[in-house]
Amino acid sequence: MNKKEFIERLINMRGCGAKWTSWERGWDDAISDVIRIAEELDEPELTQRQVDKWLGDRGMVAVDTMMVHQTGMQNKVVVEKPVIPKFIANWIESYRKKTLAELINDVVYSSDEDSQCFRRWFHEEMGFESNYSEFLSRAWLDGYEVEKEKVYIIKFAPSIYGTPTYGAIGTQSGKKIMQSIYGSPGVVVTPNQYTEEEIKEVGSKYMAFAQEVTE
Repeated sequence: MNKKEFIERLINMRGCGAKWTSWERGWDDAISDVIRIAEELDEPELTQRQVDKWLGDRGMVAVDTMMVHQTGMQNKVVVEKPVIPKFIANWIESYRKKTLAELINDVVYSSDEDSQCFRRWFHEEMGFESNYSEFLSRAWLDGYEVEKEKVYIIKFAPSIYGTPTYGAIGTQSGKKIMQSIYGSPGVVVTPNQYTEEEIKEVGSKYMAFAQEVTE
């Protein structure tokens, strides 16, 4: 599908009723935003696979290149993919069986938990002046990078031996619990690493003892 065909299909998806509900108005607004962004897209002449093959045949590698546009191989356009958390990536992918317009409409008008989480994250990372529709359209069409998830150790007060005491997630009667592990003088214990989600699954209070692993 080329750019012209894509825009024509979007136009055909617009509503046409005189008495619209708020959802229908939101749908039409979302379609209009996507059409506006689609009109700004360059028509790609070469796909990434073609670029990689051309470079590979010449002993070269493309770095962070998604499409080559116009005027030949020497003028390649480097597109920086947005970096997003895993939960945002999973949410975007859940709409692949639907449409981009539905995704944008839900972000703007829905009060469900996923949409609210996205809006909070977007405002914190991008600022209130940024545009939902443009960001999601670029991520949908151009792709994105998934942010490396942070991991933590749980560190409590020192043990009776003065050695470090760490938290370790275990199971008791089918329920996840936080246990304490520590070594004795001369015995070193390696702490387990957990994601924020794993820690909060046991209890949000344990995030107060969480220390991010940076190495």
